[in-house]
Amino acid sequence: VVDNFGVVVAEQNAWDVQPEHATARLQINTLRVRRGDPDLLLQRAELVDALAAVFERRMRSDRINRLLLRARLSWKEVEVFRAYFYYSRQLGSTLTPEIVQKVLINHAEFATRLTELFRVRFDPAGHAAEEMREAQEAKLTSRLLKYLDGVKGFDEDRILRMFLGLVKATVRTNFYRP
Repeated sequence: VVDNFGVVVAEQNAWDVQPEHATARLQINTLRVRRGDPDLLLQRAELVDALAAVFERRMRSDRINRLLLRARLSWKEVEVFRAYFYYSRQLGSTLTPEIVQKVLINHAEFATRLTELFRVRFDPAGHAAEEMREAQEAKLTSRLLKYLDGVKGFDEDRILRMFLGLVKATVRTNFYRP
C-alpha cells in the first residue's frame, strides 16, 4: 500500500495497544522510510490521510496514488483523476490503467496545474467574481496547452489532452460537498 504512494519502507514496527477502559484495540505502526519524495515530511498529513482512506476503503490502492506526493495533491484530488480515467473507459477509451498512471506520474506538474484548473472552475470557496474566474481559467488553460506543446510522445500527449478535455467538459461536480 505504501509503495503505491512512491515510498519505500526500510523497516516497520507494529504494536497492538488496548487503552485502559476501552474495548477496542489500536494498532500503532512506525515506518522508517528508505526512499520517497524529498518533501515527504512536509506532506505527511496528506499521506496519513490517504493511507487512512485506503484502509477505510474510501480510496483505491494503485500506482496513481503516487500523484499525491509527486503532484502535491490531496487523496480526494487523486480520486478525481481516477474517476476521470474510469469515466474515459465508459466513453470507449481503451487505455490501460498502467499506461495512464505512468503518464500522469511522469507529468506530475501537468497534474498539479490541471487540479488548479479544476479548483478554479468548481471550488465555491474561491468566491471570485465570474469574470475573474473566467480569466483565471483561461490563463491556466493556456499554461496547460503550452505545457502540452513540450510533450514529446504521441500517447503521452493524447492522454494528457484527454484529461484536460474531461475537466473542461465537466459542467458541475459534488466534489466540494461535505
